[in-house]
Amino acid sequence: MSMNDLQVDMNNTVLSAAATGDTKTIASNNKVEIKIGILIQNDTRLGLSGVQIAVNEINQRDIIPGAFVTLIEKDVVDYQPIEQDQFSSIAISQAIYSVVSLIQQGVIGIIGDVSNSFTTLSALVTGTLEIPQCSYSATAVSLADKSQYDYFFRTIPTDLLHVDTIISFTLSQNWTTLGILYTSDADLVKSSQTYKDVGNTNNIHASIDTLMSLGSRVVLIASKDSAAKALLIAAISGHVNNETAWLIMGSSANVIHQLNQHVDMYNRIVQTRLNSANFSSTSITYEDAVEQLAWNTNKLDLLTMEHLFAGGVFIFEQQTELTGYSPYDTFQQKLSQFDPSATTFSTYQSGLAYSCMMVMAHGFGRLVRDSIDSNYTLQELTSGHLVSRYSLSLFNDTGFTAGPQGPVLLDKNGDVQTG
Repeated sequence: MSMNDLQVDMNNTVLSAAATGDTKTIASNNKVEIKIGILIQNDTRLGLSGVQIAVNEINQRDIIPGAFVTLIEKDVVDYQPIEQDQFSSIAISQAIYSVVSLIQQGVIGIIGDVSNSFTTLSALVTGTLEIPQCSYSATAVSLADKSQYDYFFRTIPTDLLHVDTIISFTLSQNWTTLGILYTSDADLVKSSQTYKDVGNTNNIHASIDTLMSLGSRVVLIASKDSAAKALLIAAISGHVNNETAWLIMGSSANVIHQLNQHVDMYNRIVQTRLNSANFSSTSITYEDAVEQLAWNTNKLDLLTMEHLFAGGVFIFEQQTELTGYSPYDTFQQKLSQFDPSATTFSTYQSGLAYSCMMVMAHGFGRLVRDSIDSNYTLQELTSGHLVSRYSLSLFNDTGFTAGPQGPVLLDKNGDVQTG
């Protein structure tokens, strides 16, 4: 590796290294190089700035005594398969190649991956090789399975944490029954109903009617993608009223925007039917459940948001802009100087990525500081020979708790306990 491959400032802060394949440890001012890899999506590069800021601080503050951190980037294409067999071949190859290429360059920790599907694959590799991996974007519940992903942890709240919040709210209202409308095939909850929202075979309307016929009066719509559609159809069917409560996860602004779009589309179809009394819809292909209902309803009344939603609708939204929380304000100021183009969403992602890097570095730092022979431990750590002597618990209590997006307190599965 040549000096041109590295970017080093006057404080020996290494931001990145070129993918040269050179795994030899180098020293700067008698410090040993520790290589950390980051898997990023090549078009958005979300989170990279946060990790770079963290690397600066880690090296300047000597968080890992006797070492400096090099960040090695690896672009990953977030491949979205059309067929399942495509995913099993192309995506698996892509995910494994990305991780292996970083490992071949000598990284002892990895930040990323870019999606749930890719992360489940890359984390299998890192878990097998006992290399810690931290994600700031993957929320899949399956990643908490330590029998498969025993070296994986994350700083982004999982969907289970959001569900826990909803359950706590439900109990606080003394509601004893909760109906769940969801898109999974698994029959997990009594008084629940699955639905499909695809073309002419969608069944949201029937699923809602079935769920309500079971006596459900408090309903959780456990699908972020089609929650607005399901809520609108429930409202049109008269199920959203003062006797019911509907619970949704997601951005309130997005849900309201989607509802308005669906109402506009529904009204356009109804108006078309009113203008063409003899029009037949038997040959129409419906794109979703809202279209199907609009073309087939016997009630040709135009909808308004005010009349539709007279009952209780609760939207549980994760707060990502934490102005007034000191660690968030401090990080936002750093990020605005480092990357003036940062948006509110990228600030959120960068904050989680920053915490990933910091938790990993503080864990390694504690390992070195607590050792009898710190120099020997550091050499073993950088060479990858120390992995079998520590576990995920190394990162559970590192002393770094004040992350930009809230306290970084991990449970035994490597998931944040608050968010």
